[in-house]
Amino acid sequence: MRCSAENTSNTSNQGAGGVFFARLPQAEAVAVGDDEETNHHHDDDDDDPHTTSNSRNNDAPAQLALRQVTTYHDDFSTSICTGLFADPYDRSACCAAVCCGTLLQDLNYHVVTGERPIPWWKRIGYGVAVLVVIPVLGSLFTTTSRDDPDAAVRFTLWGYLTAFLVWGIYSTHQRKALRLRILQDIMGQSVVAMIVSDGNPSITTPRSLTTHTTTIGTERRLDGCGCYRPAKVHRCCSCVERDVMISFRQVPYDASTEEEIRLLASQRDVCTALWQGLAVLCCGCCGCWWNCWGVCATAQEHRELRRKLPPERFALDYVTLQPYAEYVPLLEEVRDRQDTTLWGHLTALSKLSRSILWGVTIALLVVTANIFGHQSQPGERLVLVMATLGQALLVLYLVHWRYHRFDLSLDAIIKLFGAGFCFATGTAMVVELLTSMLGYLVLVIALVFEVVEDDPDDMPDSNDTDSNDKLHFLQSFAKRHIFTFVLFSAFNAFVVASLTEETAKYFSFWMVEHPDYDLQRQREQSLHTTAASITCGMVAVACGFACCENFLYIFGEGLSLSGELQVLLMRSCFPVHPICAAIQSIGICKRDVEHDGTKLGQALLPAVLLHGLFDFWLMVLGVLAFIHAPDIPEQTLAPIEPNGEKESGQQKLDPPSFSSLAISFLIVAVGLAYYFWASPQQRQRLNAMMATQDSDLSLALT
Repeated sequence: MRCSAENTSNTSNQGAGGVFFARLPQAEAVAVGDDEETNHHHDDDDDDPHTTSNSRNNDAPAQLALRQVTTYHDDFSTSICTGLFADPYDRSACCAAVCCGTLLQDLNYHVVTGERPIPWWKRIGYGVAVLVVIPVLGSLFTTTSRDDPDAAVRFTLWGYLTAFLVWGIYSTHQRKALRLRILQDIMGQSVVAMIVSDGNPSITTPRSLTTHTTTIGTERRLDGCGCYRPAKVHRCCSCVERDVMISFRQVPYDASTEEEIRLLASQRDVCTALWQGLAVLCCGCCGCWWNCWGVCATAQEHRELRRKLPPERFALDYVTLQPYAEYVPLLEEVRDRQDTTLWGHLTALSKLSRSILWGVTIALLVVTANIFGHQSQPGERLVLVMATLGQALLVLYLVHWRYHRFDLSLDAIIKLFGAGFCFATGTAMVVELLTSMLGYLVLVIALVFEVVEDDPDDMPDSNDTDSNDKLHFLQSFAKRHIFTFVLFSAFNAFVVASLTEETAKYFSFWMVEHPDYDLQRQREQSLHTTAASITCGMVAVACGFACCENFLYIFGEGLSLSGELQVLLMRSCFPVHPICAAIQSIGICKRDVEHDGTKLGQALLPAVLLHGLFDFWLMVLGVLAFIHAPDIPEQTLAPIEPNGEKESGQQKLDPPSFSSLAISFLIVAVGLAYYFWASPQQRQRLNAMMATQDSDLSLALT
């Protein structure tokens, strides 16, 4: 939706601008980004002294700049579709994407009202009850027969889907009530009293929030363009009209304008381009932005609250909403006395970290009871569970506890590990499912066109129940179209797996707000400490992600004890996730510590390439092994033990398997070599920066 300059001249909000070139009558115009000052003086363009002098004193056409002025509906300072990559230091969008925005909504509600939302133990109890009740109902109301053996499973899946949709609709309506409560407090005295009590009475009641909240329901209001539009921001799974209004003003082109154009161009990278492409896809054709369960609206309101309220109001942990001031002194005390004992660090933990440790303890007790009650060889399997968890803890001991326990607190490590275990894994699984479905759709379409050229006599009979014929047909078909399968493997390796997982790990690290990463504290500590805290934090997230993934691979495939042990040993020998996280930290330290202009895509690219190459080799090896298998049933179907479990890991190590292990080790070694090559170079650059800072400080003192 576009609006004229007259309709947006009186607004005073700053947004994201674009860079392009155009030509005005008798002047060459270069468009630059937004300027908040220009919004207030838009009506005074004719009296601009610079513009007047340029037009009077120069016979040649003066070079002018078009400054883009972007405003948004309801007086918001950002768009509802402002994405994850618009501001590299904005964590609200990452937090809004987790748990359908519940974490961020609880924080918003507590910041404004001072009240606590529903406790999480009740929410978890409701979730566990749903997970248990639906399968029980499925077993009671469905009958399993030979004709329909999956009736109970199908009932359970549909029950989970229905419960998830009902929960989404219910939570959306609950959020409406919460926003109405926020509106009442804002219209009364809570927010104004909080602001005035902080010694900043010049900040008035957030009009954007009041306007935004009053549009809940079926009301229509007059927007900035004079058009009525329905307020659908907080409805469940709705389309929100594009809220961006763009206008332009004419300013003189000078050196500062050229510098602004250069700065705007330097802020673009592949991640911002991808998000803008998504925004154009959703907003360009139909003029609407897809809003799912109020996630985008929650992030938009949080950004607005950040602008209106003092930053001290947001110094809270998620979930427990404990203020930083309650446990930061304990963390600093541990650092000051250089306490090297584990107990000393445990006594300084926050409520959230203690809750995470209690949750892990309860989960281990439940798993232990299940193993001794239903599994064969319970002692060995319990040792395997502890070894799976211990593998991640060993990496954290070597990376964090042994060398950097005072650079980043144990409290932060626990929270980051939990974020990787829960949020990174869940996000990656959902995104991988969606992208893999898209990839399979493209593969099927490509194979359909290729099958047309094949001999129909080679197709297996649909009534033939012999699995050998079908497997042999698939083998010959894959051999004829091996290039298509290799391309599909590359898509799965570099896009579905590598790009998704590395991005999920980064944003899970970035969403954790902890006082150890406070900008003021980082200014007071050495650059090496800041860089070490970033590396340890990203490795902690990766260890949590890898630990959860190991549990799924080891205990979710129905393998025997020897097969589970083999999978654990193989995944322990190839710690790809921690290595890729360490490589990511090199780029993030360049961006946040060295400030060399490194962008997010550049920081993640080496890790994405290494992870994708590792997965691509394993996938291609699987395709080649399937094509060249001399006897498919014996190669693909594992023998069954008397107890009904699949036997795995009993085959001899043939030459192809040995070569695959060797190349996998080589890829991991290349990743380690890259990190140990780049890390000392970064350390030298940090030393040079610290020496420059010390010399500048000594000159200033003298």
